[in-house]
Amino acid sequence: MSNPSLAAIAQQCDGAHKDGDGWRAKCPVHRGQSDTSLHLWEEDGQVRVHCFAGCERKAILDALSVERIRHEPRYQALYTYHDAHGNLLFQVVRASGPKKAFFQRRPHPTEPGKWLNDMKGILPVLYHLPEILKAIPTGVTIYLVEGEKDVETLRMHGLTGTCNPMGAGKWLDQYSQALKDATVILLPDNDAAGRAHADLVTTRLAGYVHSLRRLDLPGLPDAGDVTDWLQAGHTIEELTALTQQQKPAITAPHMVIRSFADIPTERIEWLWDPYIPYGKLTIVEGDPGLGKTFLLLALATALSRKAGLPAQRGGLTTPAQTPMTTLYITAEDGYADTLVPRARDLGADLHYLKAVFGWTTNDTDIQPFSLAQVTLLEEAIRDCQAKCIILDPLQAFLGADVDMHRANEVRPLLMQLGMVAAAQRCAVVAIRHWNKQAGGKATYRGQGSIDFTAAARSVLAIGESPEDETVRVLAQSKNSLAPLGRSQMFRILDGRFEWCGSTEIDADTLAQVQPQKRQHQRHNAMEWLKAYLRQGPQLSTAVIVSAEAVGLSERTLNRAKAALGVLSAREGKEWFWRLPAFQEWDRYPGQDDVDEDDA
Repeated sequence: MSNPSLAAIAQQCDGAHKDGDGWRAKCPVHRGQSDTSLHLWEEDGQVRVHCFAGCERKAILDALSVERIRHEPRYQALYTYHDAHGNLLFQVVRASGPKKAFFQRRPHPTEPGKWLNDMKGILPVLYHLPEILKAIPTGVTIYLVEGEKDVETLRMHGLTGTCNPMGAGKWLDQYSQALKDATVILLPDNDAAGRAHADLVTTRLAGYVHSLRRLDLPGLPDAGDVTDWLQAGHTIEELTALTQQQKPAITAPHMVIRSFADIPTERIEWLWDPYIPYGKLTIVEGDPGLGKTFLLLALATALSRKAGLPAQRGGLTTPAQTPMTTLYITAEDGYADTLVPRARDLGADLHYLKAVFGWTTNDTDIQPFSLAQVTLLEEAIRDCQAKCIILDPLQAFLGADVDMHRANEVRPLLMQLGMVAAAQRCAVVAIRHWNKQAGGKATYRGQGSIDFTAAARSVLAIGESPEDETVRVLAQSKNSLAPLGRSQMFRILDGRFEWCGSTEIDADTLAQVQPQKRQHQRHNAMEWLKAYLRQGPQLSTAVIVSAEAVGLSERTLNRAKAALGVLSAREGKEWFWRLPAFQEWDRYPGQDDVDEDDA
């Protein structure tokens, strides 16, 4: 006996109507009031049925007088996804068997009726997307759950639901865009993955939805969901009542206005008085290579060891009663080869220094951190109970699409960073490099927009002391919360950090003398190198060692070499330097003057 057509079988049921490639109708077994509980479709030439109320397939086929397939069905449930225009994109298939297993498949592009078990070339969408897009403008509440089974359960009770494909933790940006301006009720599954997924979705929907309420259903068993909850005897009316009692986790953007009279005043608190305030943004800036990173590692070390910091009137500030945690985010130095060894050598309790490597949704594909993930940063600060956040350097974390010279692009990110600092009562300290402008006021020496300086409540400049090239000066160029702090000096020798007392050198003086000092150092190096090479070609390694002996760094020596046009040539395996006017070098025929780095 052959089965009649799918349409003829479906039309035996009340309320039968087309639904995508199949039919929906009232189930002939339990005869519920909903017309969406029974799903009928064809697959591999056979009629398939599924009742979302839980009726047995055998009973349904018997009621419809459909010849049953002798072998077990290949699929336990089939969920079809459509694009915004109603075109079939792909299906999520729950395979038959004792274990819960899903896979995705798409229509074969050239062979109608056949399927390919992959998602190649398919952009995932929300389940029942066309229905969702029609419902949002009318103000219909969208119930957001974790799986397609729960969506169908809610639809059977007359509610509008959706989920993302492929389960927990797989939320994509296009899903947030599809729910723009929606009123959302989020119903997490009662397990760790379900709660983490709900946290992720709440974070990603901020700024998109009109409102979002999260309802953790009471009385759910472990790993239970809304389907289990309703099958346990709870009702839609009870669900609605519980939802209305929940305070929205997200609401549509709106202006918040309060009278000055209703705003309680707060006393400014300091991580380091008066240089680094809590709840605000502090910028530490200066030329590269002057010890900004070392200084902040020394700060983190002091926090981890409950040690004091230099005070205004000499001595040290009163140390904290407990060690403090620092979150360090860097785009320049490596943690393993540079920052951790330095912090260890400084004597830090490394348990209180936390490295931020980036962000991820699956613990494997780590994405670089930027201020676009400031919400995730706030969560990390809260989780680690961090009191100091270091961004090294700040401009590396603005994001690829942000122009650091445009105030309208920089200011919103800095405002969000400041709001995080205020909300978590922590100090955010960001490193910024100086530009190449010679002299001038320290306020205008930082790279990028002046809005960096405007957004910060404290700006600290670091430079070489004009009196001692081994000493660095930390001078405050801006303090919006208190008078400018007294300039402090420090020294870094052989990996050791030490404070050297205070000085009268202010930030503007420091900014003005830096280019002069560099120029003076290079001039001295050029004079020394000319005198050293006047006797003829010299072994390059010997030149470097001799320069170090008189206090010239290799970097300064190389700058002097370039300025003088000193030439390099190789004899055998050795490199020699010579002044360009020295002709005796030509006794080595065939040896062209080249740069050692190019050899």
